[in-house]
Amino acid sequence: MGKAEQRQEPCDSSDNQEHAIPTVVVGQGQIGGERTYSHDAEEDTEASGASREGSRRHSQVLRGNDGQRRVDGHSRGVPPRDAAADLFQRHGYDGTTIADIAAAADIGTRTFFSYFASKEELLFPEADARIQAAVAAIADRKPDDRPADVLLRALHDVGATDGGPDDLVDRVAALRLRLIKTVPAVRGRALQLQLDAQLEIARHLRRAFPDELDDVGAAALVGAFIGAVTGALQVLLNDPATLDNPDRLRHQLRHATDIALRPWQ
Repeated sequence: MGKAEQRQEPCDSSDNQEHAIPTVVVGQGQIGGERTYSHDAEEDTEASGASREGSRRHSQVLRGNDGQRRVDGHSRGVPPRDAAADLFQRHGYDGTTIADIAAAADIGTRTFFSYFASKEELLFPEADARIQAAVAAIADRKPDDRPADVLLRALHDVGATDGGPDDLVDRVAALRLRLIKTVPAVRGRALQLQLDAQLEIARHLRRAFPDELDDVGAAALVGAFIGAVTGALQVLLNDPATLDNPDRLRHQLRHATDIALRPWQ
């Protein structure tokens, strides 16, 4: 067994469900093209065996008529985040190991740890890119913008245009919310990302509007903004019917946040 396999996280229990905090990092969606995952021959011999062994607990490896290897009927070689979401849905978070995810993505565990520090990181794609996009929205503010206007515009720019994919309001977002409610490690990661984003955005907002905001005011405004988005998503993503219409869900989220920040406009 390779050293990377020993880095799996301990299983997490399901508790404190009422204190879930969905991570909300505003800004644009994924920046750039789809990430590729490379690995070398040494890793193939050392780690892929461990990955296959881990996946046998849950997945029967088959070969389709097209010759492509499949796991439980699903094509292998899918992006690790997609593979993880599928496995978390079918086997639960605690029931899915890093070896399972690596096997489904057709990579070794060493390659997995080259891109992701842990399982929970797979549930929060492009968090840094979202923060930077929010910072860019502040930098590109219009002369007559108020601080709340900039934040609301960042939310309107989040993810894709109507009709496009948006990981803030899609089925993976609903899965993330469910796991935040039930898995302490995921909840801790969500809280850390949310706090980091809030501090970073507030710092830039304070610098952009020195005559209107001090440090406390900037932190309070960004906290109110993120809290409004978080509260709305907790309700919206809890209704399975809304997931079939992401454009409507996105509009509802924007409307609710507009109402919440109206006193600052």
